[in-house]
Amino acid sequence: MGGAESVPAPDLRVKRAMAIAKMDMKDVGKFWKKFRKLDKEMRGNIDVEDFYEAIEEKRSIYGDGIFELLDISHAGTISFGEFIQSIIVMCLFEHEEI
Repeated sequence: MGGAESVPAPDLRVKRAMAIAKMDMKDVGKFWKKFRKLDKEMRGNIDVEDFYEAIEEKRSIYGDGIFELLDISHAGTISFGEFIQSIIVMCLFEHEEI
């Protein structure tokens, strides 16, 4: 999924998020930087431990439920596409806020 610094080519989820939020690749790059900070092992995805560290909460049934909602593919991890799609859809940012 691209190098540590390079933004990966947009997959379908990223393209949908770009269309919804009217973003360009520069905007996607901002989300990529945040995602890479959460992806401690640089695997290209965020696991449940990374997720809890990011939200600074103890593991709970509620938090696990949120993680499962974000893990659209049910792979046990959150990909960059799932990450950006979830933020755009659930947070409803205005373009200026990105």
